[in-house]
Amino acid sequence: MGVAWPLLLAAAAGFAAAAAGAPVYRHRWDTVADMMAMHGQGANVSERSILEFAATHYGQITTAAPCSKAEYAKGNTMEDLTLEVARGLKAANPDALVGMYWRTDFVGEIATCSNFTAELAATGNSSFLRDDNGNLALEHGHAVMWDYSNKPGVALFARALVNVVNQTLAGSGKPVLDYLYLDGPDWQELPNISKARNAQLKADKMAFFADLQNQFDALPSGSRGIILNGVDTVLP
Repeated sequence: MGVAWPLLLAAAAGFAAAAAGAPVYRHRWDTVADMMAMHGQGANVSERSILEFAATHYGQITTAAPCSKAEYAKGNTMEDLTLEVARGLKAANPDALVGMYWRTDFVGEIATCSNFTAELAATGNSSFLRDDNGNLALEHGHAVMWDYSNKPGVALFARALVNVVNQTLAGSGKPVLDYLYLDGPDWQELPNISKARNAQLKADKMAFFADLQNQFDALPSGSRGIILNGVDTVLP
């Protein structure tokens, strides 16, 4: 693989977006591995044996390279490095379901280490969520957030997500990534934003996920899925 990157194996507990054609992932009961995925970090994935172990012991693997300014300065984006890992997993086991982890609340990854960082930078901060007083709305007091009511901004985010799942394996033409695992899909009401606007932002975010799955369904070589993490209390 050439470079050592943390390997993130995420539990498969989540919900596929409710859209026509969206794949639903189900486990088998034959072995412990059939019923499990793992969540961990820090594996040296330049060692092929680690990729082979993950690919042959877990039927579903979610992975993401770190968002590194230093690597981005060298031309290594988060998407490209994650796809490198995913290709290694598929080489070890073509039948393994492999996905990429993304956060959907913060702007950080796209703004810092993505194939779409330059495109976002060209828009300034127009895609960032602001409260009703015009101040940047921050999660955890520091993280800049997507404004899901800003259609051009979230369309850029969608292009980044579609681009990464649109990559295929040389020779077979099958997808490198089978799905995206989207974290932070719920909407927590934010201070200094009216109740009505918070409700609209929540609705716009849910519409974003549905539209994204529709775009995934339209890709060649089979539909890719979306898994939304922790939306038990959000979706009906």
